[in-house]
Amino acid sequence: MIGKMNGRVTVNNYTNSTDAGGGVTKTKVVLFSLWAEVENRTGQVNYTEGQRAADYDYKIKVRYYASNTVLDRYTLTYNGLELRINSVQKVDEGKLSFLILRCSLHGST
Repeated sequence: MIGKMNGRVTVNNYTNSTDAGGGVTKTKVVLFSLWAEVENRTGQVNYTEGQRAADYDYKIKVRYYASNTVLDRYTLTYNGLELRINSVQKVDEGKLSFLILRCSLHGST
């Protein structure tokens, strides 16, 4: 039986590196990959008084691992899309712990 966590997300971080000319370049570093349950919310955006009500496009549920910390300054790669993590929420369900990551498309408004 295949579980709901059948999507694969990659956790990335951007670091600054200085080149020989003194310029600063952002470099994407892949940290680790996780199995995830991904809910696409891009078709469910509502507007209230002309403002976008949904502050995220994807709701992603992953298992919590103390050795693989997920921070809101990281980005995710999922199916070729780069997602910015807006919030990280830890949820305890019995003996298991999960993280709910609310993400938006990187560079979108």
